[in-house]
Amino acid sequence: MFARRSRHPAYTDDDPPIVRALRAATEPPPWRLNFFFTGCLVEATLLMLGVLTESISGLPRSVEKHAKKDRPMTIVYIPPSGMRPQPPPPPRGTVAVAKLAIPPVIDYPTPPKSKIKVRLGEITINIAEDTDDQLPSVVRQQNGTFAVLDPNDPSFTRYTFDPPDWQMHPTVLDVRRRMKFRLIPPSNWPLLRSLAESNNLKPDNYQVDALFDGAFSDCLEREIRNRSSGGTGQVTAVSLAFNSSRSCGIDVLKVDFAQ
Repeated sequence: MFARRSRHPAYTDDDPPIVRALRAATEPPPWRLNFFFTGCLVEATLLMLGVLTESISGLPRSVEKHAKKDRPMTIVYIPPSGMRPQPPPPPRGTVAVAKLAIPPVIDYPTPPKSKIKVRLGEITINIAEDTDDQLPSVVRQQNGTFAVLDPNDPSFTRYTFDPPDWQMHPTVLDVRRRMKFRLIPPSNWPLLRSLAESNNLKPDNYQVDALFDGAFSDCLEREIRNRSSGGTGQVTAVSLAFNSSRSCGIDVLKVDFAQ
């Protein structure tokens, strides 16, 4: 929209062409307000868009950042429900033959007994929060697996995620006598969250345990003994942290003895 310029009262519509030409040459041009208002409108629009973009895009990132930081990653040790199965007795009729093959007993000196007693099935094991997401690397290094269990019957697995490619397998496995660490809640571990999404599972509808075999149990017991050097008696509780840079994938932070 153009602003009207006020006409000098000395000029009339009956002025000759030469006068109108002089008037056009001497009068200041009208101020084109449309350019000014358009510029103001564009500038205000860009400013509002910038504010809205910052408020929309910046807030979720901040919320997501704090959500990840505050997201608990709890690991609970689940002790085995029974001792390891004993080997079956030899068939009847072979005991006498076996006795004949036994060499004579030699009285060797008895090695000194350890002053430290570690029974993993009887002690309290506390696991530090896995803030650095070390558990998947430890499971891979120690030949473990992630087991998906039915909360109504956690004695048997429904699926397993096996390293190194973490493929999901429908597996029925009795885990009552296995060393296992329960992940609460499973979706807080990025690997498990990704695996659940790619396999159309809702991980928090199940129980997910990290399973390890007897070799890991023996290694853990040695680490506890090494950390307990100088102490004596029955170990009652230990505090551990998963650490893939360690030989057993475990840092023994603290050992408590019976009083």
